[in-house]
Amino acid sequence: MSPVQLSVLVAFVFFVVIPAIGVVATRAHWRSFRRAVVNAALTPHAGSRTVHSAYERDGEIGEYRFFGVIEALQADDRLWIRNGSSSVEIEMANATVCLLPEDSPPQYRHAGDDTALGFESLIPTQSMPEIVPWSRMSSLTEGTSVFVSGRLVSEHGVPVFRGVGRRGPLVIMYDGPPTQLLARAIWFGRHRNEYWNALTPPSLVAGMLILLIVAVRAFSVAAGYAAGILTLGLAVIPILPLMPPGVIGYFVYRRLWLKGRAHRAWRDLLRLSLLYPRNGSDRAARLPDGESYLGVEIEPSVVERYLSRGAVLRTATGRMDAHRWMVFGSPKDGDIGRPSDPMAEFVILPADPAERSRRSAVLAYVWELVALSALGASMLVNFAVLIRLLPLVL
Repeated sequence: MSPVQLSVLVAFVFFVVIPAIGVVATRAHWRSFRRAVVNAALTPHAGSRTVHSAYERDGEIGEYRFFGVIEALQADDRLWIRNGSSSVEIEMANATVCLLPEDSPPQYRHAGDDTALGFESLIPTQSMPEIVPWSRMSSLTEGTSVFVSGRLVSEHGVPVFRGVGRRGPLVIMYDGPPTQLLARAIWFGRHRNEYWNALTPPSLVAGMLILLIVAVRAFSVAAGYAAGILTLGLAVIPILPLMPPGVIGYFVYRRLWLKGRAHRAWRDLLRLSLLYPRNGSDRAARLPDGESYLGVEIEPSVVERYLSRGAVLRTATGRMDAHRWMVFGSPKDGDIGRPSDPMAEFVILPADPAERSRRSAVLAYVWELVALSALGASMLVNFAVLIRLLPLVL
């Protein structure tokens, strides 16, 4: 194998293949987190009756979820949380704790000109949750809001949340109202840039070192000057995007990649009101606690009325009169109101959210493809400039 072929192979493996494996693993990790949150929303809420029944018997009660605040921590990795008169333990030994960002998902409390900005106005502020193994949690504050989902068992008359299978229970610590937890977890629960994952830094450093060694060996051979120049050019590929004149393409890439990320998050937000199962041709879905849940098309003129009753508005772009709208919630006194279940949204969406979700998925791929094209073009420009400059200094 010639030095040029070896250099191209090394660059491809260490700069593309290994980081790409990390990309797949990172996306799978966050997809698993979002799926766990959605599955939690589909399990019943452990109310006071369910919790108090654990005081009277031992054994498995079922899969449940629970909202509470930190009450106490026991020495054997047991965390007590309470909600009113109900207290439960969480078996934290195998748990991973998710710390949600304080930001809000894209939603509006009033219909006005700000809705013309849509969710894309929040792209620069997109954060990601911090996932921390319980063993690395350094401090806890009494009164912190906690959400837990898992197997609820009665252990000697004590209600205890445990994990399902080999996984520990899902534990999320958050600020703000519980009614926003599902949307926040889905909106923020993804990596900002999957290429920069745990495998990327060591892979880039190893690839650069190997290519530098190959370049030195190529320069030591009389006929290897051209191969050495090409290998040096390949060795600096990881920093090429930050070099002029192509650095502009790097900032375009970052902006467009975040836009694709936002469209993927928007795709998932639009699906939240379609989670719950329906019985045959029944117009209404059933929430885990048995409450009805449905979407009704409304006129733009009544949007403000539902917002004043606590609904949130989610829109992509455009004026209020540019869309048909649907309000999702539970039947209340002949109208639609906030469900009793805090994870079931009382929300106003553009009509046909399923189709809009599919369109957003397509747009996410388009923006990511355009972002990668911009990055690739900037790197090609910089590589061509570098290959011309290297012979002038070597």
